[in-house]
Amino acid sequence: MVFGRALRPHRKDRIGRLLDLAIEEALAAGISLNDYATLFKRHLAKQKKKIRTSRICFIECNDEQLMIFADDIRKELGISITPILLDDFRRKKASALNLLRDADIILTSVYHSAEVVSLLPDRRIDVVGLQPELDSLIQIAQFPQQANVGLVCRSKQFQGDIMNTLRDSKLSFPNFSVVETEDPVELAESFASLDAAIVSPGRLQDVQALNTENIPAIEFVYRLSTASMNLIKTLIVENQ
Repeated sequence: MVFGRALRPHRKDRIGRLLDLAIEEALAAGISLNDYATLFKRHLAKQKKKIRTSRICFIECNDEQLMIFADDIRKELGISITPILLDDFRRKKASALNLLRDADIILTSVYHSAEVVSLLPDRRIDVVGLQPELDSLIQIAQFPQQANVGLVCRSKQFQGDIMNTLRDSKLSFPNFSVVETEDPVELAESFASLDAAIVSPGRLQDVQALNTENIPAIEFVYRLSTASMNLIKTLIVENQ
């Protein structure tokens, strides 16, 4: 089974020792090396098929980040997940409930773990950690303190996440505003009044199209932590 990144040397050594042990066990049981190789290939093919068909749902509050998480997991682990909006789950939308009922693994972020666990008391919920991209925070920290800074986003949920992260990072701007409008004219007018902008992934193309003055516009993205990616790998294997 191959999950994205190459193994570190010490992990390769450890896996090599485990393979050696398995071969020793096979020989002790009277299984030839050729027969062992055949069994191993069959087992590996079976595991690969199960991994490809694992049904994994990820519950999150805004679709902008959900698409980022789904794409990251696909690139890193080579598997697809089913994104589910928390609001659809709260409203007991039939399509969301059906997907969750049939899921092998249900994931959510630490921000929503308590609520999701309370709404699905009979299912195991695995919690993953999120981290803002460090480069984004560094660039935002370089905005002049008195600059007119705007947050361009679609959802109240994403707005809340960003505000909490800025507060936790001790970043504040007295002249701060939120731009949520979808109207191109209103967006252009609001954007023209800014000195710098923080942009959610779902609004980046909108902003790039009208940023003729090259106003600093920082895309703010949350990513799954490395530990969370490793957790998902482990869950998939354990679920087989």
